[in-house]
Amino acid sequence: MKEIQIIFLGYGLIVSGNYDEAEEETNSNADFEILSILLDNDEGTDITDLLEHHEAKIKGLVIEIIEE
Repeated sequence: MKEIQIIFLGYGLIVSGNYDEAEEETNSNADFEILSILLDNDEGTDITDLLEHHEAKIKGLVIEIIEE
């Protein structure tokens, strides 16, 4: 499991999940299964359900950070 910090819509978030690398042999793209999204603050408020409609964009940001 990986925890990645991102800035999304002006908020600091900690995204936890499982990362699968891209495989050239099978021509599959990298993927990230989101397990939780927490506000990066003292309470660690879980906002996964609130950002459900932005899941694809968040996955893209997380994968981009991991692959840097």
